Amino acid sequence: MQRGRRATADSLPQRHDATQPQNRPWTRDVNIAMLLHMKRTTLLLDASLHGELKRRAADEGRTLTEVVERALRAGLDAHAPARRPRVHLPSYDLGPFLADPALREVRARTDGER
Repeated sequence: MQRGRRATADSLPQRHDATQPQNRPWTRDVNIAMLLHMKRTTLLLDASLHGELKRRAADEGRTLTEVVERALRAGLDAHAPARRPRVHLPSYDLGPFLADPALREVRARTDGER
């Protein structure tokens, strides 16, 4: 810029504006990763059910998607097959070792020499 002239928008250096999509190349990768992870679907809901879901989302400060997802998970979990109870097998105290397990290799060598 020359001395004595007023600065104009064209003569000033351009500032980096992070709000513009072309200045955020990483967002493309984030969007692709999100699309690979999440699936979209269309639900046909009764108007009263939709209204109740929206009210619940607003009351909880959540999105409609979060409320619907949580409700679906709770419904699926309610119908999940129950886990079998753990089987407790009996255990017995057989007393001390009759032979020292640490000497097993030594005993195997001496038995092989006979």
